[in-house]
Amino acid sequence: MKICKTWSIIFVLLIGCMLSTFIYATSTSEIYITCTVASFGGYKLKGVINPVIARPGENKIGYIEVDGGCNEPYPWILRIYTDNKNYQGLGGSMYPEKIPAGLIREGGGSLPVKFQTDNTGPQWVYIPDINNPKYKSYFEVRNMEPGSEVDEETPMDVIVAGIDPRNPAWVAGRDNILYSDDDNILGDRTLITPFKISLAVQVPEKSTDGKNAPYGKYGTRIILEIVSEP
Repeated sequence: MKICKTWSIIFVLLIGCMLSTFIYATSTSEIYITCTVASFGGYKLKGVINPVIARPGENKIGYIEVDGGCNEPYPWILRIYTDNKNYQGLGGSMYPEKIPAGLIREGGGSLPVKFQTDNTGPQWVYIPDINNPKYKSYFEVRNMEPGSEVDEETPMDVIVAGIDPRNPAWVAGRDNILYSDDDNILGDRTLITPFKISLAVQVPEKSTDGKNAPYGKYGTRIILEIVSEP
């Protein structure tokens, strides 16, 4: 009698397990969750600059260290430019087209500044000044009609990093060919932080006299700005 009872209990347990499994497999349960992704706070900058230039030609003057992160809605860019209007005084207000880019010296004279990152590779890119009336933004250039050209002397945004899935060149990736295995669908040109923006200036090879002489104290405001598509 005990044996039969034991088997009966086992049988009932087996039926229970089978029914339970069957119900679980054919039922749908839903759990609704929500969360908010906070702003990463943007990029944090620290300049490490050598203030003395002792020879003509190209001089590496230090770097800007970039830390933190950006999670703005894309497309967005991180552009770099100088803002030398305040260094030019009244002349800068009256003749903004004559405001030079780079480091400038009170009383006249300027030294072009260029930068380099992992995105530029071995190439050094000159930093423009934003005050020129002909200055064109990244999005303005990107949205130009096919076949349109920008004059070589027209100052425009130069990009340190960004994300833009509407930029064919960025989506094409390193091989510059669309619809290949190298495609970067998001057009992601961000850099892993911390990263460095190396800086260099170009000092004239030949010394001259007067206001064109390269010696003296120079200054500029280098701006790094995150811009989202208007």
